[in-house]
Amino acid sequence: MAAASATPNYRLSSAGYKEILKTEGNIPYVYDDQRTGPLRPLRSYDEAIGTPTIGIGVAINSPERRKQFEVFLTRQATPEELETINRVKLDEYMRSLNKRLGLVKISQSMYDALFSLYWNSYSGAYPVIEAIKRGDYEGAVQAIKDGPKTARQSDGSSKYSEGLARRRMNEAALFAKEGLKDFVAMGEEAAESVRRNPVPYLFGVTLVAGTTFFLTRSLTK
Repeated sequence: MAAASATPNYRLSSAGYKEILKTEGNIPYVYDDQRTGPLRPLRSYDEAIGTPTIGIGVAINSPERRKQFEVFLTRQATPEELETINRVKLDEYMRSLNKRLGLVKISQSMYDALFSLYWNSYSGAYPVIEAIKRGDYEGAVQAIKDGPKTARQSDGSSKYSEGLARRRMNEAALFAKEGLKDFVAMGEEAAESVRRNPVPYLFGVTLVAGTTFFLTRSLTK
């Protein structure tokens, strides 16, 4: 019998997806991610200074993708086409984030907030993930607030961004939206039991030394 996966199947909520669309933009044509000023459609990949991009930041950075998306150099993508383009990248990021999280317990709003940071900054989310793994949820909130607030410029430099600073504060507020008290770190014995047999944990309950521990909610306030 194959071993159960230790990777939880967290998913971005519809509200989280709408927030990504709002903060990233959902551009129906191929554009240059390094071009300053108003966005405009590219008519050729050779026009790009940076990376040709489409949708909510889907980079066209391989020969396969250039071939796949070249049709959008001559026309805009339909809403249905954009949804398909975006979902492929969203699924990639969800799988990647879930793998990094491993066996942790977080709420939907926590996941949506963390995904927003991971999408926008990737490595900027690492301190948050480490804090969660330690069971330090207040530390995770602070790590989000301290996250990246600089935007890359066309000359390769970085500049402080008020927009990113607001985004970090919004992500921190969303992370704490459902409360932090109810999420408690597992003791060493429980953690070892989960590593040996993660299946019960994925259902929210694990048995340790004959005692039932409810890992999703603390029974004491």
